[in-house]
Amino acid sequence: MLDLDDERQRALAAEPYAPQLLVPPASMTNLGSASAVWFTAFAAIFNRFPVLVPGMYRYVNVRLGSVASGNLQVGVVKLSYTAGNASPSFKRVMNSGLFAYPTTNIDDRVDCGATLLTPGEYAAFLYCDNTTATLYHSAIAGVTAAHTSFAATFDAAGVPASGVTNLINTTRSATGLTVEQATY
Repeated sequence: MLDLDDERQRALAAEPYAPQLLVPPASMTNLGSASAVWFTAFAAIFNRFPVLVPGMYRYVNVRLGSVASGNLQVGVVKLSYTAGNASPSFKRVMNSGLFAYPTTNIDDRVDCGATLLTPGEYAAFLYCDNTTATLYHSAIAGVTAAHTSFAATFDAAGVPASGVTNLINTTRSATGLTVEQATY
């Protein structure tokens, strides 16, 4: 252990550190729920979260259900808003790309590459291209009032690099969707 003077130790203790795991509030909704079929083909759920301190993040964690079907995509987008427009604009900053639903009933840790997230508003997303796959998600009216998540539709290519969301439902949340710090 380093032998630092008291002043330096106090300064280090006061230094803000990025959390190792970002847990969007909507990711904690309905944690005990069972998986359910995906609600709309070519749709994504975005769980919002703030970043207050810069940090390097690499993984998006997602709970997979009991029926493997089609393709998934996970990642993180940075959100921005235009006055008078209820739908946020986004820029994708972390991305898995489309991948085949790997296996059932697991918590999947998806490597999206190490990315520096700077302070701002973000959303972790989960996209699925069909309505046969089962994933952990829910529709809860309280999510609408809290503005903690939203859903939007895209095409078969998944969530694009940037755009304006086409909001289809603001009660949806993806249960257990988290963003994990890069570890070296």
